[in-house]
Amino acid sequence: MSRQKWPKKIISLKNLREIDSISKVSSPILLRKYEMQQARLKKKNQQTPQQKTLFHITEFSVAKKILKEGFRINFCKNKAFGKGIYFCETAQDTLTYSKNDKLKALLVCKVLIGRAHRNSSDVTKTIKNKDGSIYSKPLHMRPKRGFDSMYSNSKTKIWVIPASSRIRPQYLILFK
Repeated sequence: MSRQKWPKKIISLKNLREIDSISKVSSPILLRKYEMQQARLKKKNQQTPQQKTLFHITEFSVAKKILKEGFRINFCKNKAFGKGIYFCETAQDTLTYSKNDKLKALLVCKVLIGRAHRNSSDVTKTIKNKDGSIYSKPLHMRPKRGFDSMYSNSKTKIWVIPASSRIRPQYLILFK
């Protein structure tokens, strides 16, 4: 794919280490689920749901499964801002969550945000473990009643999407 045809948000990836490839991806099954979810949100909220282009980083082996089967909420480990699939607004921000030197996959996705509310780490409740250690847990693990998604109010805005059918991968960027 020539650089001129890349979406504007991808062109800003110049600071990524070594880009191996950029591929446009599509899945008729994931598109159908996305369109059904879009219709549901439109009916529920009585307006066309807000959509955003967002970024999700993972290992290549995981990205292959996502592109085949879609995102799976039950595999999500990070719950700092609630339960769901985590996205960043810029490709650069995802690098914070990149752990190792393996081949990485950056998924550029169209995401149905719908109605969203803030759910940051400063809106937490304190939990005490059996061993006496203390940690913070977000006050809302799922979007509040009447809302469809959540976002952090941290320096890097993180979106938490609680339903995999609201996500449609569009590009796969492989890099080291």
